[in-house]
Amino acid sequence: MKDYYDPKRLKGLILEEEGKVYLLRRNTRSKRPYEKLDFKKYGSYKIEKKFLDLVYKLKLPKGSYRYLVFYISLLKLIPTNIPL
Repeated sequence: MKDYYDPKRLKGLILEEEGKVYLLRRNTRSKRPYEKLDFKKYGSYKIEKKFLDLVYKLKLPKGSYRYLVFYISLLKLIPTNIPL
């Protein structure tokens, strides 16, 4: 069974250190009264350290009340052709 499943499975997104990513808003709280009007993605953050292929530490601004380590499903790679 494993031999049939593994070749079809996607490898997934692999990010590099010093790369820039968006942080998706899932499972985070904000002070906005309506979830519908809240941002879908937060900032453009640099990847500070890669712990595993699935867990990354981001460099967040001082005063941020979020964790520094995030799972890959909460990150979205910023395209290189977009100027920041």
